[in-house]
Formats: sequence, structure tokens, C-alpha cells
Amino acid sequence: MRGHIKLKMHLNSLIPFSLKLDGDKKITVTDEHKISRDQKHSRVVTKTESKDYKIVFDKRIITADLNTIPYGY
Repeated sequence: MRGHIKLKMHLNSLIPFSLKLDGDKKITVTDEHKISRDQKHSRVVTKTESKDYKIVFDKRIITADLNTIPYGY
């Protein structure tokens, strides 16, 4: 990960995801100097890119005492 992404993606920002305190929350990280290729004109360009990070796979149920059990248990 690049430096500015590490500043947003740290342990304290990821804890609410694992505890589901924020519902369907996502973290948006913007890279203002993303280097990409313009295929039409065959040149290298710098653009702004945004990425969203969120939980997309959850196979466990969190109980009231914050333990987890698998679905169907």
C-alpha cells in the first residue's frame, strides 16, 4: 500500500467493520496521482482514482457477547 492509503486504512478504522457498528460503512481512499495508460493515444497519463473498501464476505454471526459462530449453527 502507498503511504496515503496506509494513513486511512489502519486498525482503528477497521474495528467498526469487524464489530458491525457502522452497518454498511465503507472507507473511500482517493489517489490523486494514479499513473495509467491511455490506450487510444498510446501515452501515459496521471489521473485521480477513488477506491471503496468495505466488507463483502461474512460467513459468521456475531453474538451479543461479541463471540462469533458460523451460519447454520
